[in-house]
Amino acid sequence: MQLIMVCLTLVTYNIHINGQKGDLFNRGKGLEQGNALFPLLFVLSMEYFSRLLKAASFQLKFKFYPYCKGLQLNHLIFANDVLIFNKVHPLILGIIRHTLQAFPSCTGLRVSQLKSHIVFGGCNDHLKAECIRVIGFKEASLPMRYLGIPISASGLTKIECRTLVAKITGKVKLWSSRNISFAG
Repeated sequence: MQLIMVCLTLVTYNIHINGQKGDLFNRGKGLEQGNALFPLLFVLSMEYFSRLLKAASFQLKFKFYPYCKGLQLNHLIFANDVLIFNKVHPLILGIIRHTLQAFPSCTGLRVSQLKSHIVFGGCNDHLKAECIRVIGFKEASLPMRYLGIPISASGLTKIECRTLVAKITGKVKLWSSRNISFAG
């Protein structure tokens, strides 16, 4: 990561106007949106974050969420969204909090406290309050929507699936009417 930062911070620029070379100048801030390097650096950052979370799961105090234990799955990442799974316990959430605090020191990317939530399953109010105090996120409850798809503790109902299927069918019809010729 240090090598990448050296390549980004030590670069100087100059502008040619009407064939005249201007003075050299340094970048003022980090990468701007639209920079060709941004997606690559973001993927590298998320890979590092995945490794931090995997290392956290090897600590003796860490316990996996029961349904994820067999796969040793403790997180999923999609674009810039992260879902973290673990057994509800203040010590485990302390490990997660420590990992979330270590990540920005290397990458500069921070967790948004306003957008982050914690969802509990099958625990008492005292344990919930203690866990919220440790992690600092607001509590949310299931069912909830993630990327427009309902997420619940049990399987999706027919009504929830019907809405999802209707959206997908609409997109396919729109795509096919634009991209497939009548003869094809």
